[in-house]
Amino acid sequence: MTVSAAWATRPLVITVYPHDELADISDEQLHERYFQHWLEEMRSFTDHPIEVIYQRSIAGLTDIDYHALAPHQLLDTFTDEIQAQRSGRPFSYMNKDLLLTQARYGTSGMLPTAGLPHPSDTTAVASTHSPSDPGHELGHLLSATHEQAQISYNGWPCESYMVPTRTSLRGNCYTYSAANRAAIRNYLRYNSD
Repeated sequence: MTVSAAWATRPLVITVYPHDELADISDEQLHERYFQHWLEEMRSFTDHPIEVIYQRSIAGLTDIDYHALAPHQLLDTFTDEIQAQRSGRPFSYMNKDLLLTQARYGTSGMLPTAGLPHPSDTTAVASTHSPSDPGHELGHLLSATHEQAQISYNGWPCESYMVPTRTSLRGNCYTYSAANRAAIRNYLRYNSD
């Protein structure tokens, strides 16, 4: 009996932890606004199985006082707590954990931070400031880079997920560039066994 390649590989599991400040927004609303277009993009260039799971009201994770922390402190605090609370789960680069905050946080120069990842690792923080912020940070977790970002034209200039500094003069393409798609496919292929 043979098993199809899609079922033989380990699925990519994205666990989203909406911060307690987002309690009035349902998982369905969050999914539709921040993750559906990302899933559609992923499924346009890979048939790798992907799951998005929402976990709420978890002490130490969804109640982190992110306004009081510098961006790297926030990411490290979230990562440490994930490791402590999920210690029974076998480690896999195919398990990604994302803290979703209501607001941007910290400062980077004069601009607040909209997200921060451990690139090509398993944890990141993204704000709901822009619908593309979670896709940007998930891209980093899957080895996509700013350097391979792209500005396209689909009737109006638009930015791929990995454009590092967004401008209101351009729209969101809700896509990765061809180079970042290739990097993500390679990441999934290499880490899914």
